[in-house]
Amino acid sequence: MNWGELNTLQVEGLIMELDQLALELKSLLPMSADAERELWAKFRLEWNYNSNHLEGNTLSIGETRLLLFFEETPGNHPLREIDEMRGHDVAVSLVRQWAGDEERKLSEADIRELQRMIIVRRYKKPAVTPDGIETEKWIEVGEYKSTSNHVVLPGGGIFKYAEPNDVPPLMEDLLDWYYQEGEAMHPLILATLFHYRFVRIHPFDDGNGRVSRLLLNYHLISKGMPPVVIPSAVKTNYLSALRNADNGDLTPLVRFVGEHLKRSLQISIKAAKGESIEEDEDWVKRLAVLEKRTSAKLNQPTVHVGKEILLERWADSFAPLRQTLIERFEQTIRPFFEEMTGWLHLDAFPRNDLGEFHPIEDWFASYNHPPKKLEWTLSFKQLKAHPEGFSVKWQFVLLLHPTHYTFRWGSTSIELGPKRYNETLSKDEIQSFVNRAGRDAALWIERNVGA
Repeated sequence: MNWGELNTLQVEGLIMELDQLALELKSLLPMSADAERELWAKFRLEWNYNSNHLEGNTLSIGETRLLLFFEETPGNHPLREIDEMRGHDVAVSLVRQWAGDEERKLSEADIRELQRMIIVRRYKKPAVTPDGIETEKWIEVGEYKSTSNHVVLPGGGIFKYAEPNDVPPLMEDLLDWYYQEGEAMHPLILATLFHYRFVRIHPFDDGNGRVSRLLLNYHLISKGMPPVVIPSAVKTNYLSALRNADNGDLTPLVRFVGEHLKRSLQISIKAAKGESIEEDEDWVKRLAVLEKRTSAKLNQPTVHVGKEILLERWADSFAPLRQTLIERFEQTIRPFFEEMTGWLHLDAFPRNDLGEFHPIEDWFASYNHPPKKLEWTLSFKQLKAHPEGFSVKWQFVLLLHPTHYTFRWGSTSIELGPKRYNETLSKDEIQSFVNRAGRDAALWIERNVGA
């Protein structure tokens, strides 16, 4: 197969510029943990959104952020689009992990696994035969294609990819070439050609474009470069560069990828210097996400504290959180002490021991005025590993405001809320609060054991 020609003279200046930026970035490393986290969050969002959007996924960048960073399912999109966005995010993470392992070699099984992740499950879609006859075909996951695939060119012609029987030897040759040429080529050139040669083979029924861009960035990241994001807004230019490569000229594609690599390097350098990496419209995008997250709350009527709503929240939120925390502490914290006891204080009501929480419903119902605060005190006596047997008490407090409630752990800044009374606690929120309280208690034990 003829893979095309590259005019290296036409990309020399660009490569020199990229090398200078790469050296500058290297001189600034390691960047701070916060800067690296912010930088990767930006690349992660843009890579996932644009690579999927190039292939027709209809989630907006704001909806993609909601899905990946907040685990909120946005809009009325097909389940397959949401699953594929999630799967692509896992594939991005895996590629980053593989690229960081210098001893690990990429395999055909790895490439098939990437396609399986982003396609998720077998499905049927409309297709057109090379003769122009409309039909349907099953899209398989993690397997090479069993029927021919092709693309209809703008002029109406047909560009055929590798035949199914040719895929296994071509994929084997592709990886052999990749590792043989790995040290001889500039990272930009090898990454771009790796991407293009994979596209020319088109080994799968679907997902080839997304996998090709995962492979492109696999090589760049393995060489200490940031990932390239190909914006869906320049799809026409991207396809034009690919068509030029199909016609034998690889130079426009290398230049195209190189210009986007330059942007990634410039953003990375800003991050490493501690400068803002926000671009002109980033704040607008964040506000759009915030509007989507809060619109449902803003449209809900305000619910004030009262007996009925307290009983509802006790059953579905307060009691599960209390029970989860106590059970978790009995399993993990209690073994370090000789004794664990507890009691409840509800405004002016007398204290009760840990085993008598069941009358809480009666207390709420009998109140003429809703309580403002409930305090659970957990007392741990005689720290076994300390010669003086220190004891400690932690308070777990529920604050009941007129229109919202908040949980607080002890005198620390660990809080859950504020939450409106018509909002229940999710399992994830409960687990997160319990984990933070547990870490606080564990730090106390670590400071005092053997002191």
